[in-house]
Amino acid sequence: MTIALTVKQVAERLAATEASVYGYADRKRDPLPLYRLGETRGGLRIDEPDLEAWIQRRKEENR
Repeated sequence: MTIALTVKQVAERLAATEASVYGYADRKRDPLPLYRLGETRGGLRIDEPDLEAWIQRRKEENR
C-alpha cells in the first residue's frame, strides 16, 4: 500500500519549511508532484515513492 504524505510530513523529511515544499511544487522544471485529496478543501499530498523519486532526481541533477 502506498503512503500519501502531507506537506508537513514532506517538510520534515526534507528538513525544510512547508513554504519551501509549496515552492518546490511550483517549480517550472521538475516540480514536486503534489495532488489534492478531495475536490475542494482536501489537503495536498504526495505518494511516498513519488517523493523518493523526486529526491533522487534532485540529487543526480546536483552532481
